[in-house]
Amino acid sequence: MQAVVTGAGGFIGRALCERLCSAGTRVIALHRRSRPGPWAAEIIHDLVTGPPPADALAGVDTVFHLAGNAHVSGGAKCDGLHRENSVIGTNNLLTACGPKIRRFTYISSVKAIGESTPVAGLDESATPRPTTAYGRARLEAEGLVLATASTRHAVVLRLPLVYGPGMKGNLKRMLHGLASGHMPRFPDLGSRRSMVHVQDVCNAAIAAIANTALTGRVYLIADGEAYSLPRLQAAMCAALGRPLPRIALSHWMLRLAAAGGDLLGTLGRRPVPFDSVALQRLTQSALYHGDRACADFGFAPRRQFEDALGEVVEVMRDSAS
Repeated sequence: MQAVVTGAGGFIGRALCERLCSAGTRVIALHRRSRPGPWAAEIIHDLVTGPPPADALAGVDTVFHLAGNAHVSGGAKCDGLHRENSVIGTNNLLTACGPKIRRFTYISSVKAIGESTPVAGLDESATPRPTTAYGRARLEAEGLVLATASTRHAVVLRLPLVYGPGMKGNLKRMLHGLASGHMPRFPDLGSRRSMVHVQDVCNAAIAAIANTALTGRVYLIADGEAYSLPRLQAAMCAALGRPLPRIALSHWMLRLAAAGGDLLGTLGRRPVPFDSVALQRLTQSALYHGDRACADFGFAPRRQFEDALGEVVEVMRDSAS
């Protein structure tokens, strides 16, 4: 197999390239700028500007599309970037693929369903109700991919928070905050979240693309656990070899801090690190069930968050030294 991976230099993309190469696949990385990696070749192209050159995908039969800006937020300009990268970029890539690409996997996000879920969680039967520009752009891009399912094997994988060595976003910030001793201990706010290890994402992507009978389907990929904020903090502290933070916040402290953040944001007319919106996100569940992936292509998560943290901390310390 010869495969193109967009977003190859990212957290998930690099891990997927390594797995594909180890399985004997010739991997071509498609990204905006050249960088070292496990791939055999590169296509240097910005998908937002148009389809890749006509001959760039010669001999390729499989595409894993991961490119996007998951960690960009704030303001109308960023909303436009999400649509450019997710919708326009995906459309340009599909135009370049034409009928010659037989298999296409789009790595999307659970934010295409919505930012919060009932306590019981959601599965693929839920009606998507994205509440952010990022989620809306991902959902629209999913539709573009699924519309090609009559001419190729096309599947969509929706991911929750992804953890593992090199992870980014809120999980990385929490780990660094606990490592530096600057983060307080949070109470159990009743919210539960789904997550998945980056290597399990790779397993799912490769398994889903192998079964051509699954074309036109959407899958939620998660490790089957329902993580609380105290559980995440306890696991991180254990991996860091540190006790839990001595300062423990209560519900009323968080509400007071959120009210103060609202006031400062109003007076300063700019966002603040913690306000009522941030508190609402902490108290909302984001729980998703991946039973369909287990039934259709035998996806079986092999890791939980606690299992991954030793390597995550080791990589963090090596990069800081």
